Amino acid sequence: MEFAVLGSGSSGNCAVVTYGETRILVDAGISAKQIQTRLQEVGIDPDSLTAILLTHEHGDHVQGLEVFLRKRKTPVYATVHTSHIVQQDRIKKAGQEIAWRKFQAGSSFEIGDLTIETFNVPHDAIDPVGFVFEAPNDGGRVGVLSDVGHVTRLIVERLQGLDSLFVESNYDDIMLQEDDRRPWSLKQRISNRHGHLSNKQTAELLKEVGTPSLRHVVLGHLSSDCNTADKAKESAREALAEMGLTDVEIACAERKNPTPMLAAVKGQSAPTLVARDPELDSEIAEAVATVEEQLKTTPAPAVAAIIAEAKNVPETAPPSVEKEERPVTIPPAAQPAADVPHFPGVGASMFAGPADSSPSVQTLEELAAAAISDKKSQAERAPRAKVQATTSADSESAVQMELSL
Repeated sequence: MEFAVLGSGSSGNCAVVTYGETRILVDAGISAKQIQTRLQEVGIDPDSLTAILLTHEHGDHVQGLEVFLRKRKTPVYATVHTSHIVQQDRIKKAGQEIAWRKFQAGSSFEIGDLTIETFNVPHDAIDPVGFVFEAPNDGGRVGVLSDVGHVTRLIVERLQGLDSLFVESNYDDIMLQEDDRRPWSLKQRISNRHGHLSNKQTAELLKEVGTPSLRHVVLGHLSSDCNTADKAKESAREALAEMGLTDVEIACAERKNPTPMLAAVKGQSAPTLVARDPELDSEIAEAVATVEEQLKTTPAPAVAAIIAEAKNVPETAPPSVEKEERPVTIPPAAQPAADVPHFPGVGASMFAGPADSSPSVQTLEELAAAAISDKKSQAERAPRAKVQATTSADSESAVQMELSL
């Protein structure tokens, strides 16, 4: 799956999502001529569109629709209420018929090869929605979150597991406060719970939905007076860095130029986070030190024989030995920072940053060798640790550590 933002800002918003022969335009807020020109710039024939989706009825999202469809019969998908407003205010006046495909916010449906999930968003429109596009066979998940006043639990839930995200980052808090061109009432409308997202709010959202599968973030609807591309990108970059996501490509959509087509390829599974038990760490460190001392005086052939023997030692404890259960905890370094904001009711964020490295396989073999050596020479037991890491595709990495004595 690929997507591009053809233009974004208060003057007009428009994007396109493609997969195979399926080509979907999201909003038509720039002129019909510009829609056609910019589609061609990213390599798409305007007459080949499979459908047009509308997020809401505001002019900067639909003003090019009527003219663009004068010579085309492309079906238009919108909620019942949005389609009614657009039909009454823009289409009916032009005496034009549109092939409406109406849906209820919160529903899912298929267009061509793509599955589209819809969800409600808070904005001062009649029935605004966001979209998630999902391609088959792990072809990727792309989220589109346009005009939004604040982030809800529903938004966070719907935007999980994305490979790419197009999200608004409208204003910088300080620049909006210091702006002398806007009356106080307009500033309130922009920043209230049904207005637009600030850089800070978008950054907090990224902390909640950012996972290792995320490859692209395109920031849109930037204010020309109360924001800058550098401020918006820096805010997003810092938020993702807190989550250990430093390789995400971040771009700002422009008003007059399209972004390149971006490939939303399904990312690899999350990296393993290894849980560490401080008490066990101490035992391992002591055992490893003992092994190192023994190896200093052991001939190389003998070392190889010991390791080979260690590999054949049964992994389960003998029946006569009681197995001790030790709780395994996530280290403080892997826990989310205390000051990381969370949305009420939403599951814990992904752990930030790489976990401490676990003992290497060679070290564990040596540790096992020490146990065998001690058992033969001193008849004393020594710990042998086995680390088993498992990864879940839909949640945080889980780690199981078993201690056989």
